[in-house]
Amino acid sequence: MLETNHTYDYDVVVIGAGPGGTEAARELGRHGKKVAIIESNAVGGTCLNRGCIPAKTMLYMAEMYRLTNKMADYGIIIEPGAIKVDYPGMLKRRDDIMDRLRKGLTFQIKKDNVELIAGFATVTDPHTIKVNDQNLTAASIILATGGTARRFPGFVEEDKRFLVSDNIFELDHLPKSIAIVGAGPVGTEFASYYRAFGVAVHLFEMGETFFPYFDHKLGQALIKEFERDGINVHTSTTIDNIDTSQQNLKITLNNQKAIETEYILSAIGVQVNNEYLTALNLETEQSGRIKVNNKLQTSYEHIYALGDLIGKSGSAYGAEREGKYIAYEMLGLDTNLTPVDYINFPDVVFTHPEVGTCGYSEQELQKQGIKYTTRHVQYMVNAKANVKSERYGYIWMYVEETTEKILGVHIVGAEATELIHQIPVVLVNKLTVTEYLKTVWGHPVMAELIKDVVLLG
Repeated sequence: MLETNHTYDYDVVVIGAGPGGTEAARELGRHGKKVAIIESNAVGGTCLNRGCIPAKTMLYMAEMYRLTNKMADYGIIIEPGAIKVDYPGMLKRRDDIMDRLRKGLTFQIKKDNVELIAGFATVTDPHTIKVNDQNLTAASIILATGGTARRFPGFVEEDKRFLVSDNIFELDHLPKSIAIVGAGPVGTEFASYYRAFGVAVHLFEMGETFFPYFDHKLGQALIKEFERDGINVHTSTTIDNIDTSQQNLKITLNNQKAIETEYILSAIGVQVNNEYLTALNLETEQSGRIKVNNKLQTSYEHIYALGDLIGKSGSAYGAEREGKYIAYEMLGLDTNLTPVDYINFPDVVFTHPEVGTCGYSEQELQKQGIKYTTRHVQYMVNAKANVKSERYGYIWMYVEETTEKILGVHIVGAEATELIHQIPVVLVNKLTVTEYLKTVWGHPVMAELIKDVVLLG
């Protein structure tokens, strides 16, 4: 338990004001600890400034554009040429939302008695942090500096046609064509976004399907829908060469096919921001991520790490939960109230159609030798899905063979990112199919799809 120690300037210094860092700092501040949080860029981290929020804002606009173009299906006729894209207006809306959320988060940080320090931090010894030419000391330190976008081999940093998720939002126009390297959540979301506005999209993935860490059925289903939508999907594909000498980039693939595009986006994950930690000589994984124990402590028990630095969840909300857990651990509170239970974390991807997943994948069940049955239902059985013309979609549920405990649910289809949030409480409480069916659903609602997969699957 963290005791207030007047030998140091602060009880805790948090480095990085993203979702994980701010959650930990605010929780500690609310409990009377003297806390500072240091941020070298804007508060909110990658999620608020270069990730979740700008991306989802733009994806929602794309969804509105898709819906507008489908109005005839609902008996609403829009004259040809009447729909126009005001791209500067879209960008302004995105920036306004980000600015509003940043201001709100800054207010909350200060309200919770946390000192916000702008500057680049360097840890010089296990209790000292240098920032703005000042040395601050702390009884404990939380490392929450996240990561930056990885570049694929052959990425040309000085060529403005080469993009990463950190700078793609600086584009002030819709390109005519774009190639995207990596079919994880970031790559597939940008593919959906640009295709909605008619951009020619090529999506390259070195694996056999999308989302290698998700249930394999999700990637396979999304590939079919992407191809139906006109996205050029290239699986089991790598890039041999990129010719930058012409106006368009000429990309030669490992199968010797050549593709020309205006831009290329690297979406192959993140590399950790840990250059400020060299003085500590922390123990790391082979991947370069910081090694932590089950309490999220590093090789120094008073120094904790979370988020992309440790690579356990790969999401902003995962880092947020890790931050809360660390605060509870430091305060001596019951950490059972804030479990870091990665298998039961939901994962959501805002593609078209959306993806939601929670619990064991089929690959994991087979690897662990767990006997299970599969239940499966299509969206077309759901009344509300028919009303909304969202008949394409699938749900898979895995149930333990002997106990009938629900082990995992995986969804691809409209509102999957919302529907999946029925599932964590089921998995955390280890509910069986019979226990879950005590629930009553309204009608007609999309949420009945979860009932349908239990009853009809």
